[in-house]
Amino acid sequence: MSPAALRPDHVRETVVEILLRHSTSGLARDDVADECPLIGGGFDLDSIALLGSILDIERDLGVRLREEDLTEEALGQLKGFVDHICRRLSAAHCP
Repeated sequence: MSPAALRPDHVRETVVEILLRHSTSGLARDDVADECPLIGGGFDLDSIALLGSILDIERDLGVRLREEDLTEEALGQLKGFVDHICRRLSAAHCP
């Protein structure tokens, strides 16, 4: 994975693009804030949309999100989710 792909801003953009693709909320990219909930408002993802989003994130960013990683804290808001993915990416690419 290129160093640019590991930058938090790139990770955030990729995650937002994927979440919006799976969301049926009608949320506009300009309205996406770090505090946007993934479930129950904001992106308003249901379980199938969340699973599809996770699979796309794993594929596009080359990160593996384990079941135990998917806590309420990690999935609560966009910022927490992106931060969690960045930590997983860092751990996966450390020598």
